[in-house]
Amino acid sequence: NRLAPPLLNRFEKQVMERKDLLSAVQREVVKTLTSFAAHFSTGKHQAKAKVSEMRGSFVGFHSDYISSLVQSMEPPEEMDQFTLDCLERLLWLATPEAACRVLERSELKLQLQQNFGVDVVDLYFKRQ
Repeated sequence: NRLAPPLLNRFEKQVMERKDLLSAVQREVVKTLTSFAAHFSTGKHQAKAKVSEMRGSFVGFHSDYISSLVQSMEPPEEMDQFTLDCLERLLWLATPEAACRVLERSELKLQLQQNFGVDVVDLYFKRQ
């Protein structure tokens, strides 16, 4: 029982993820957002967060979460502003517990502000 080679190709599946559809600018923003999300979730700079930690900090987190968020935003005119807009949108999806963790730890709040230019407490509790 051997199938002819042309029939085998019909059964091949192609997997395409959102990250495969991103422009170079969007990929840079995804890197920044991923770094922010890991720092926000773990409380450690340059940490690689586990998916379970990310799910505990962001509602409905999955592997294409950040790529999907970046793609849903308007095309960037200015890179810095686009990154800040994406960070703001990401914080809309943060859990209250994660935001309170940042509120309790002033050094984490300061690190996030210095490294990413966003005041998490002000944005989460006052401007949303």
